[in-house]
Amino acid sequence: MIGPEINHHRSIRLKEYDYSSAGAYFVTVCTKDQRCFFGEIKSGEMVLNSAGQMIHSQWLEMAKRFENIALDKCVVMPNHFQGAIIIIDNECNKPRRGTPCGCPKWD
Repeated sequence: MIGPEINHHRSIRLKEYDYSSAGAYFVTVCTKDQRCFFGEIKSGEMVLNSAGQMIHSQWLEMAKRFENIALDKCVVMPNHFQGAIIIIDNECNKPRRGTPCGCPKWD
């Protein structure tokens, strides 16, 4: 794994936060060297190639494979992917988002 000292990017992650906990997360995945692996823009529209179609379909399949997540908007661009994912609290089936959700463990 390449750390921020090697790739010259400053991490914006909170050091003490458990990113596996329930809540909403924004995910960005970039291609190596910003290469356009997922398709191209034609006439102002994103046209997915087979790799881009795979990325999009696998994102949608995650909600079927994992019962404790919900998916929000996503976009596949030529050299990156962005999407919003919600990890649901297994004990009450609601995302916590930093506040009590009403399930028994919070009462």
